Amino acid sequence: MRDIRRQIEELFCAAADLRGCTAQVVADGAVRVTRPMFGSRVYYMENLVRKAAAVPPADWAALVADHLGTGMVDDEVEPLTSKPFAELRALVRTRLYPESDPADSDCVRRPIAFGLEQRVVLDAVHVIYPITQDMLAGWPVDAADVFALAEAGTRADGPVRLTAADFPAGVPPWFLLSGGDYTSAHALWLGDYPELTGRAGAVFAVPAESSLYAAPFDGVDVLDVISFVLGPLTLRHFEQDPWPTSPHVYRWHEGRITPAVYVAGSGENGLILRPTDEFLAVFDEL
Repeated sequence: MRDIRRQIEELFCAAADLRGCTAQVVADGAVRVTRPMFGSRVYYMENLVRKAAAVPPADWAALVADHLGTGMVDDEVEPLTSKPFAELRALVRTRLYPESDPADSDCVRRPIAFGLEQRVVLDAVHVIYPITQDMLAGWPVDAADVFALAEAGTRADGPVRLTAADFPAGVPPWFLLSGGDYTSAHALWLGDYPELTGRAGAVFAVPAESSLYAAPFDGVDVLDVISFVLGPLTLRHFEQDPWPTSPHVYRWHEGRITPAVYVAGSGENGLILRPTDEFLAVFDEL
């Protein structure tokens, strides 16, 4: 991945030069682009590098040009932060993110479970803007209202698609959930999908924004789903996909989300699965 990152940084700088900008790699995976009249902006490469890793090298230049062009268009339009709440309320959405680092401390967010948090964002044409505490302070609503509005807007966009899978052999059925840019948020509402819920709810993994997997939780056979499907899939997609979210497996039950199994890599192809005490206690109740 390091070699891909270096090549993407070089392509990004070249694309900026061709657009009359100056570009400089200021850190590993970060490029500062300076435009006349618009000043400087730092572009972070990690998600772009992960996208590039999934396509042929012949497509990298176009991928980089599109990413840079989208950012430059965003710079040229009126900032959403300058618009009144009445014009923005229809754009409010929500999605799940990894637990924040200090750099994201201004985002309006709330914890969901270990490794997961929910944030509210604005769905613009080209980009997704985080709603910040400063923005919220100027609106006639509080955080609870904004989260309710975001959830209503996201759910109104329609349900995600369910694709059932019955492999590998001997493993109970599990499901891939797919949709748009807010697929991860539907982990909050697994009860909307009867196929996904069993007597003890469901287990799910959301390794990246575009990857959401779930299975009914009816008994001990759910451990096979976690061991042979969710665990390996989650770790791989968390390590490789754009917008990584969490490598762990969670339990959904009656609207509540709790950690089920902590997932970590070990060696070349190894996998470490550590069930939580709370998750194991559920089996005594079934």
